[in-house]
Amino acid sequence: LIRTLSASCLAAYLVGCAGLGGGDTGNKAAPPIRTVLKNKDPGDLAIPVIKSEPIAPDPDKALENYDKVLQMSPDAETRAEAQRRLADINVQIDDLKGGNENSEKHLKQAMMIYRHLLEERPEDPKNDRVMYQLARAQQNLGDSKGAIDTLKQLTDKYEGSPLAGDAHFRSADLLYRLDRYAEAAAEFATVYDIQKYDGAAKTYKRAVDAYDRFVDLVEESIVETWRSRAG
Repeated sequence: LIRTLSASCLAAYLVGCAGLGGGDTGNKAAPPIRTVLKNKDPGDLAIPVIKSEPIAPDPDKALENYDKVLQMSPDAETRAEAQRRLADINVQIDDLKGGNENSEKHLKQAMMIYRHLLEERPEDPKNDRVMYQLARAQQNLGDSKGAIDTLKQLTDKYEGSPLAGDAHFRSADLLYRLDRYAEAAAEFATVYDIQKYDGAAKTYKRAVDAYDRFVDLVEESIVETWRSRAG
């Protein structure tokens, strides 16, 4: 009897709750979540975004990450790209912190990787950049002659490269510093006469200005020589 009364009370309670719900609900199913979200004011759904402080680039951490990528034995293309970036970061570290006790280590590491890439992938279309970066590392290490040779290889093999103009200019600058004036003049003239230069306009203007100044210096030297002989 008690069990029967309890069941009756529960049924009456449920009927009363249904009445409070505002009438007969029939067999309507609950609306999909997407419908509920669509009908809500977007402002109610906005999630506040708290911006964190900017994180300064960490070249040493980047080196560590690319080392980990290489340890995972990636496919050939991914491996080559990771190696290029690893070498580039070593050169970048020297640019940022050059002159300290680790400069030579970073530059030699970069040069070793670049040379390995050139030997392992001689026809890679990205080798113009590899050669350019190798020349930078050689120059930073004090090997100007080696840098000149590498830049010549770049311009001989990739004359249509966007880096060709910069390579000619850098080579001319190095030759001039080594007092190899005739060769420097030829390199400056190459940049000066490029008809379809794809490099930065600022670099092109710098090369043209340098060439013009070089010509002025040669002319001044010739005039001075003539004057001294005439006197």
